[in-house]
Amino acid sequence: MPASVLAYLRSPGLMPLWTSVHSRLSRNGRVASGRLTVTELDFAQRDALSHLLKQVVGPQHRVDLAHLNSLLLESAAGLGLLDVVEAVVGPVPDRRANASAARAHRTLLREQASAALSVAGLADRSWAPTWIDLAWRHGTDQAAVALG
Repeated sequence: MPASVLAYLRSPGLMPLWTSVHSRLSRNGRVASGRLTVTELDFAQRDALSHLLKQVVGPQHRVDLAHLNSLLLESAAGLGLLDVVEAVVGPVPDRRANASAARAHRTLLREQASAALSVAGLADRSWAPTWIDLAWRHGTDQAAVALG
């Protein structure tokens, strides 16, 4: 993306849009879909957003992310919404994927702890299910303290 285009996209008037989109994309699996409302826009922000979206924008404006993605791809930026937001604001984490990976990791750890108790001949102890549950919810350090 040309430096002049990036400078324009980083203008203070467009930052409310980019920060809102950054937040949405991180919750949305990094997909440019859905709509969001940008609120409390001052005159300069409305003017900047009007130029970018090629439509009149009021103090509050609803933005269709798929449409914005298309506008950006066809503009001098030549990049989609995700790439533009990452260039302007910074990396967009994928909270959905991160949460899914964390759940899978916790499940694997629970299975490994259960297997370790079985191998050690401790799976049938009365405290074993409680320890597994505590370790699952709070980590092994807290589980050891609780069963102390």
